[in-house]
Amino acid sequence: MTTSELLLKELATQSELSVKEFVETLHVSKQMIHRSLNTLVEEKKVLKIGRSPKTVYRLNTRDEQKISGIIPVPQKSLNKIEERISNAENTFAITETVQSYFTDR
Repeated sequence: MTTSELLLKELATQSELSVKEFVETLHVSKQMIHRSLNTLVEEKKVLKIGRSPKTVYRLNTRDEQKISGIIPVPQKSLNKIEERISNAENTFAITETVQSYFTDR
């Protein structure tokens, strides 16, 4: 995976990150992070927000769905999905129990 791809993947999971946070997370040199981010900003895949020393980078939401199939999902939505899966599993287990009750007789 290229540095740019790593940056995009990381931005898909976080709302915004600084160069320092990228370096700490990805263990890539600061210079390489800057090079890749500058390219991504030029390609309009990433937005540069603020000025140094408080510059952060955010995924450009217009291009969000086009980038390697990565679509960030808010945690609240993930929790609802997990809850629905759990409910479906419980419903399935109950249905199996009821069916086995009537077929065993």
